[in-house]
Amino acid sequence: MSSQLRWLMLRLNFVLTPLFEKLVSPTDSKLNKSRIIIPKKSAVAHFPAVSGYEVVPLNILDTDGKEWDVCFRCWPHCNRNKFVMTGLRDFIVSKNLQAGDTVAFYRRESDGKIILELRKPSA
Repeated sequence: MSSQLRWLMLRLNFVLTPLFEKLVSPTDSKLNKSRIIIPKKSAVAHFPAVSGYEVVPLNILDTDGKEWDVCFRCWPHCNRNKFVMTGLRDFIVSKNLQAGDTVAFYRRESDGKIILELRKPSA
């Protein structure tokens, strides 16, 4: 957890539960895709249940306190389900999301809102 996230927690007086981290792949960081693939184990454990081509709108928060409207969805693919968070184009541009970055997912205890923290690799 970064010092920026700790500061946000203190400033806004809320408790966060760490959910999982994901290393950003080259595919995740492409603007034309505007999505992040969520590992199946994490998707099942921490996101609303979806199946088929179902889409669930989500309002998430970043560590700067900015809200983002995105979607969580399931894509059936080769007899398996692929779980993705879509609608992230503006987030990718704003945060300069690149392959090799890490996105950490947290849940705010007071209301269940998902918080995203972007970590750049150490130099």
